[in-house]
Amino acid sequence: MTDSTDIKWNFSSYTDKKGRTYIISYYNKWDSIKKQSRVAHRVHVGRLNSDTGEVSLGKTYL
Repeated sequence: MTDSTDIKWNFSSYTDKKGRTYIISYYNKWDSIKKQSRVAHRVHVGRLNSDTGEVSLGKTYL
């Protein structure tokens, strides 16, 4: 995922209704027609363990 040096990956988190926190990674790309930035690629990283504070990495991220 991070093998390309020209792409800046951003990380974000969101919490679902059950209180589980998920971490995602994404990068944006400029859309010259609409003159605004769009998410070009999004990857599910894993779930945050609330007890230890560690991220349990997802199978697709590895």
